[in-house]
Amino acid sequence: MRAVDTDVVARFLTGDDPEQAGRMRVLIDAGDVFVSAMVLLESDWVLRSAYGFAGARVASALRVFAGLPGVVVGDPDRIAHCLRAHAASGRRATVRVTRWRVP
Repeated sequence: MRAVDTDVVARFLTGDDPEQAGRMRVLIDAGDVFVSAMVLLESDWVLRSAYGFAGARVASALRVFAGLPGVVVGDPDRIAHCLRAHAASGRRATVRVTRWRVP
């Protein structure tokens, strides 16, 4: 299993830098990928601040990414709860997740 970082998630979801985004797509499509809760939190920040995604769009994009075949997320129940709350409130996921004691 390969752990991926925020850059992989952001490039996969945005297609930014088509060459690198293509590489990320190959990596993700191959499956057996792990994404930590912290990487998803950082991805929230990057998608909002660097790409201008609105709250609902961030939640939707991360939910789709986390649900891809071959993608395993750390603490999936808390991630799912956070993304539901995030979509409903429009707040950054980091505000809600800081209470988790994420290792």
